[in-house]
Amino acid sequence: DKSNLFGVNTNQKAVPLYSAGLSWDIGKENFYRLSWLPDAKFRLTFGYNGNINKTATEVTTLKELSNAYYTGTPYNIIANPGNPNLQWEKDRIINLGFDFGSKNHVVNGTIEFYFKQGDNLFGSTSLPPSTGFSSFFGNTASTTGHGADITINTRNIDHNNFKWLTTFLYSYAFDKVTKYGVQSTLTSYLTQADGNTGVITPLVNAPLFAIYSFKSGPLTHNTGGPQGYLNGQLSTDYSNIIKNTSIGDLLYNGPSRPTCYGSLRNSFIYYGWSLSFNIVYKLGYVFRRSSIQYGALYNNWLGNKDFTNRWQKPGDELNTSVPSMVLPPVNDNRDFFYTFSQSLVDNGDHIRLQDIALGYDLTKSLLKNSPFINLSIYGYINNVGILWRANHDGLDPDVYSLAGGGMTSLPLPRTYSIGLKTNFK
Repeated sequence: DKSNLFGVNTNQKAVPLYSAGLSWDIGKENFYRLSWLPDAKFRLTFGYNGNINKTATEVTTLKELSNAYYTGTPYNIIANPGNPNLQWEKDRIINLGFDFGSKNHVVNGTIEFYFKQGDNLFGSTSLPPSTGFSSFFGNTASTTGHGADITINTRNIDHNNFKWLTTFLYSYAFDKVTKYGVQSTLTSYLTQADGNTGVITPLVNAPLFAIYSFKSGPLTHNTGGPQGYLNGQLSTDYSNIIKNTSIGDLLYNGPSRPTCYGSLRNSFIYYGWSLSFNIVYKLGYVFRRSSIQYGALYNNWLGNKDFTNRWQKPGDELNTSVPSMVLPPVNDNRDFFYTFSQSLVDNGDHIRLQDIALGYDLTKSLLKNSPFINLSIYGYINNVGILWRANHDGLDPDVYSLAGGGMTSLPLPRTYSIGLKTNFK
């Protein structure tokens, strides 16, 4: 592909993007003897995908502003310094697959593994202040990732008047940032690294979206204050804990996106009736739950149910991690430390009954003298409820994944629908 957004020379404007694949239908080979698995095929693909970012160009671009500080006249600033070495992003993908089917296709499916590497990705890197810029946006980042996808379809019962069909889906995906030229601030990693605010805050050798927190200990025995670590010792000096905690001292809790996810759908058909239900699961990730912030309580009347579980007397620290109530003025550093401490990070694993569908198809004999080719009625329930969750606080992890702490999001409502579907002659 070719683009005039890149490079100053003709040979820098183009990039070769290609893919190639190879398959082997081993089930058709003469030496193949597995009669119970007549369909068996191996697949291998390799290729590169390209991507561009139109906010970066090879020429210097300006942005016009008004009301200069001294003269009050319009003036320009450099919006994007020129980069004659700008290139395409390139993603290398290797995919290994296996397609299979049993005799009479009672069981069939696919198993796939992939390996992905992103090179020359657009990212920021530090520049010497003498250049007039603190950072530079260009082809400075790289990532790596791998995963697997499994699909299995089964016909458990297949009689003329009754059928039971099952579809199982499983996906595993893990990514890691291998190169990035700018390290953000401590606050940025605590508040934005999960990706729920729409800002990407990468950290090398960690997933692109992750949750970090302050290491914390139990509440103090006499006052019920949260404790962190300062110079390796438990402390309530929140100002110095925040000031002296380095990026490397933060606790990596895990990815904020599920690394394993999938579904299990069962469908039953009896004469004209059909019933199906879908169970989805998300595993291998964490989320940061919200809790009481006494500054927000006093200033904005923002409460939290954790208030009822707060420390109130010596000994409560054995049963709760919610700090004691303090009188105004509230130490903002105390609230900040507790909000982003490890005690508020929960396991996001859960299994959900996603939907239930019930339908009835009228037989052709009933429609013989009607203007319809077919006619069916159906009822559908979506977002039925959580069957199991790893956290012990009764929370819906999807709410916190969408809103970054759940402070501005509500659970997805359960919805009901009923309808008719038809085709006219």
